Amino acid sequence: MKNRILLAFIGIVTALTSWAQRDTVALCRLTDGIDNDSIYFTLSIAYPTSGGEALKQSIREYISEQLGGTYEGSLADSTALRQHYTQQYRDSLRRIDAATAKDRGLKSVFMNITIRVYAETDQFITYSCIKGWDFRWYHGFYSSDYQTFRKSDGRRFGWEMFREKDPSHLNALLRNSLKAALEAESDSALQAIVSEAYTDDGSTVVPLPAMKPAFTTHGLLFVYQLYEIVPYAYGAPEVLISYDKLRDLLTVPARQLLPALPSTPPAPPTRREEQSR
Repeated sequence: MKNRILLAFIGIVTALTSWAQRDTVALCRLTDGIDNDSIYFTLSIAYPTSGGEALKQSIREYISEQLGGTYEGSLADSTALRQHYTQQYRDSLRRIDAATAKDRGLKSVFMNITIRVYAETDQFITYSCIKGWDFRWYHGFYSSDYQTFRKSDGRRFGWEMFREKDPSHLNALLRNSLKAALEAESDSALQAIVSEAYTDDGSTVVPLPAMKPAFTTHGLLFVYQLYEIVPYAYGAPEVLISYDKLRDLLTVPARQLLPALPSTPPAPPTRREEQSR
């Protein structure tokens, strides 16, 4: 009898531990690079080593895709993955170095890739992949990608999180946020800065970012790449729109990832209530 109780207890603990691991991810940091007179390359990855299998696999696949999607080995072998992509970038940068050898005395061929956890709650984890490079051009470049994963099963979220493909209310929120980010005082000033912005039925319409939005702890992050909508001097605009403004635009699975809204503050007391105190 005691043995049966003990076995049942062990089974319950094991089940609870397995359930908890679905929602947690242990990470290791993978680093590699090249540093010589003509090439400078760094690679830094927050790589999942344990946790729910579906979530872990989904994040690992995303990391490999961001690095080029050419690794065919086991994603559980983080060392082999790191070595594969370091060699791939080393070969590519050496070719660029040889092709731009006449400018070798000016500056090195440079590339940096950082893949890390950008935001995390009990419901989701968002990764970022930031790449910066300078191949001896007039100026350097950088790009960014963000991806949100549902912790329970590793599902990735993209533009399908919205109930409508291009909701007008979302465009209005983006327009107003971009005006603030770009310090444009009016819609006409925004149209002078943002390429492809236009007027439709009296309202300024701005293009949606090519990159899907990402969940953060405070709202959805929308990021445009360099040159995507504005000249280089304006950088890569990004805006954060709070969840309370977006909740009604999202599908049910997306809304289920959102942090709970703060409770509604009580209404101020009426004059009669004040007088009765």
